[in-house]
Amino acid sequence: MNSHLEKFKKSMQRNNIDAYLIFYNDPHLNEYLPEHWEIIPYLSGFTGSSATLIVTKDLSGLWTDSRYFIQAEKELKNSNIQLFKLGEENTPSIYKFILSKLNNNDILGINSLCSSISQVKNLERKLISEKIQLKDIDLTADIRKNLPPISKNKIFQHPLKYSGKDFKSKLNTLRDIMYKHQITHHVIGSLDDIAWLFNLRGSDISCNPVFYSYALITIDNVILFIDQDKI
Repeated sequence: MNSHLEKFKKSMQRNNIDAYLIFYNDPHLNEYLPEHWEIIPYLSGFTGSSATLIVTKDLSGLWTDSRYFIQAEKELKNSNIQLFKLGEENTPSIYKFILSKLNNNDILGINSLCSSISQVKNLERKLISEKIQLKDIDLTADIRKNLPPISKNKIFQHPLKYSGKDFKSKLNTLRDIMYKHQITHHVIGSLDDIAWLFNLRGSDISCNPVFYSYALITIDNVILFIDQDKI
């Protein structure tokens, strides 16, 4: 039995959450995650790079694709987490599983910070007719305290001979598009786009030259939100 999962269920109980849905995401929806956001491996023991986990009061479920079927069977053994193989004929969708486990007025928890807009809208659309409540609540904060912190590795400039265009040229192009569409403020959360625009590189994610940050572009200002220890 996974002690981390049992502690998580107690947290759900304290917060009146009947089931909790966790996507393999971080706040920037990166394909690869730093260890700080490896919530699913921490709770389930499954270490593959693609999964969705639903934790309920009794049986929980984990969905992954065919790359990880054999690995998942080994890592989920004796975990009280049922493996659902994506693409298999009798595999229920996460929505059907949720509906089979929850009753009217039950509460499904989700951390919207680590969910895409489409994922949240799909959930709302599927659950509203069943009168299941969707609650945005981060129950993973305590887990992240036990995981490695986000890297503080220094960022560095990407040479112009590789980038092809300097930051000012890229910024002007972006602002021309903003002006065309009457946009006054543009928020960027995708790390590859930020690295491209600013001609900066980092190493916060293994084998990926990006750095954790957000950017706000206005007609008159540029703001880069980043841990200043990285500069």
